[in-house]
Amino acid sequence: MINKQQFDSITKALFPVVDKRNNEPSILNVYAIIDGAMVKGLRKKLKKDNPEYCCLWAGSLAPDLQSVAPYLVKLTVDCPFYHWLINSGWGQDWNIFVQSVYEFKQLRKHLRQFLLVEDPEGETVVFRYYDPAVMNTFSTVCTPQQALIIYHNVTYLCSAFLDGQVNLIKHYLSAEKTLVSNETISLGR
Repeated sequence: MINKQQFDSITKALFPVVDKRNNEPSILNVYAIIDGAMVKGLRKKLKKDNPEYCCLWAGSLAPDLQSVAPYLVKLTVDCPFYHWLINSGWGQDWNIFVQSVYEFKQLRKHLRQFLLVEDPEGETVVFRYYDPAVMNTFSTVCTPQQALIIYHNVTYLCSAFLDGQVNLIKHYLSAEKTLVSNETISLGR
């Protein structure tokens, strides 16, 4: 369970005023990509709290597929959904967080291109980058070319409890366009 001090530290880390990695500061939007397969009743919660959201899978899906699909959700500090996600989902491996200069539709377009990828044998497979374990591993093995595409204008953050500490694990491109992966930010006990 997250206490008030931890909640405030998480909020401060997720909602920076500006991104200062580039020479020109820019305002960052904050999102979550949530794995519907991991969160029972996610669609009902989204409809109830009504943040800006969409299913990352394009097209019309059968209800059973809708319930297990990944969802992109724009987060704001004052949204009840954000409070629920932090208090109920922190460290549960339900989602990853995203900070980006992209607006909602731009980010959706960027993220959708990575849902299906080719494996080394040329087979098309689902890439579950929105699973924190997958993101944390992928960031250590991806090629520089893959990093330039996937991490372009996007920082991925994964929630974690490590040794009783509340942490964010951060993956992003530096100003020099090199991948910084598994940077751990401790947010307190």
